[in-house]
Amino acid sequence: MVILSFLFIFAISHLCGYLFLKVKQPVVMGEIVGGLILGPSVLGFNFSPEVLSSLRWVAETGIILYLFILGTESDFSQFKNSKREILKVTGASILLPFTLGFIAAMTFLASYAPPDQFPLTFQLFIALAFSVTAFPVLARILEEKGLLVSKLGTLALSSAVINDVWCWVFIALIVGVIKPVLFIAFGGFFLGLLFSGKYRKVLPSLGPIKWTVKTFLLPMFFALSGLRTEVKLLNTRDDLMICLGIIFIAMLGKVGGGFIGGRWAGQTKSRALYLGFLLNTRGLVELI
Repeated sequence: MVILSFLFIFAISHLCGYLFLKVKQPVVMGEIVGGLILGPSVLGFNFSPEVLSSLRWVAETGIILYLFILGTESDFSQFKNSKREILKVTGASILLPFTLGFIAAMTFLASYAPPDQFPLTFQLFIALAFSVTAFPVLARILEEKGLLVSKLGTLALSSAVINDVWCWVFIALIVGVIKPVLFIAFGGFFLGLLFSGKYRKVLPSLGPIKWTVKTFLLPMFFALSGLRTEVKLLNTRDDLMICLGIIFIAMLGKVGGGFIGGRWAGQTKSRALYLGFLLNTRGLVELI
């Protein structure tokens, strides 16, 4: 049953990824949508706990291996030579959405705070959720579009790594939510960076491993995020309007923060805007 379920999820996520690619959209978005279609949001397939547990193990193994391989293919010298620019982009892309999220949590989201929770805890949690970038999704998009070793890609990816590590450390401190797989995945990326460049030759060819991970394991990771999402919970007009408001403010904060950081780092207006949209990659880490 587990194998049949895996094959079914695998087929649907690949089909959706292919359809998204045909309309010039990132494959990863199709894989997430595939999970949404199979999950409670659309078709409502009720996969057993055994299937979901096995799927989670496969998905987490896939993302750890994928980020390690991407690290080996990145240009470590660009990271070293762009430290100031990276810090400027990271700072601005965290500060603005964090501030807007905190204000939102104090005002129109205040009624959603759990009654048994200290208000400041809820406000900080929402502010951090507004600040985070979906690093695995961003990495997949940059690699797919051939931007991984570009200056823009380096700024976006390195800022996203620092951003996510910072956010998850604080979330762990605030609400006690610790996801070891995320920190292992980030560690895998940094370990891969150490083997990039002139040290890359000490590793065996990773081509076959990368193909296996991208083809079989990674789609499961992104499909799993869709499987765990239930859009039908937005069953009232007020909830839908609040959701749209959150999306708008979160986008404004992240794109605006990335743009300000990009301009501060010396990027042109158009490249700074591209940077802002790249850093606005969302959805996956928040769902985790």
